[in-house]
Amino acid sequence: MKPNSKSRNMLIVAAVLNAIVFGIFLFTFFTIKAKNERISSLTNETEQYLERDTMLRSIQGVLADTKDDLSLINSYFVSQDGAVDFIETVESVGRQSGIAVSIGSVSVQGGEEESQSVGEMLKLGVKTEGSWKNSIYFLELVESIPFKTHLEKASFLTKKGDRSGVWKGEVEFSVFKLK
Repeated sequence: MKPNSKSRNMLIVAAVLNAIVFGIFLFTFFTIKAKNERISSLTNETEQYLERDTMLRSIQGVLADTKDDLSLINSYFVSQDGAVDFIETVESVGRQSGIAVSIGSVSVQGGEEESQSVGEMLKLGVKTEGSWKNSIYFLELVESIPFKTHLEKASFLTKKGDRSGVWKGEVEFSVFKLK
């Protein structure tokens, strides 16, 4: 029984060594797999950061390229805190045209979806008094101020038989105001 017992011992030692080698193989395999998954995750994160960085640089480039156009577009609108300045501009235009101007009403109306809107309409009701020529000149100047104005109503009256040439007018117009 000695040869069998020696073979048996060798078989047991070989089986134990095989089990140890297989265990080391499994440990190494799962360690490498975990590291590969971590590397893959880090690579994906890095690619996402690079994409965001590229997109951000692209957006910054577009903003820099369109800065002048954006300034021009913004000049068509009354700024958030520019309503008083706009009213003063209208009064100045009245003085420049040679008529008396008084602001009768000022109102602000929001858009259809006010929560998502970037602006609102600033509406002005203006009373005027002056010659016909100067009153028309006032309308021309209002339409030429550096804002996109929308003339909604203009009416001018004079008393019948009045030879003084004084016309009283009511003008309503609106302009887009940023919120």
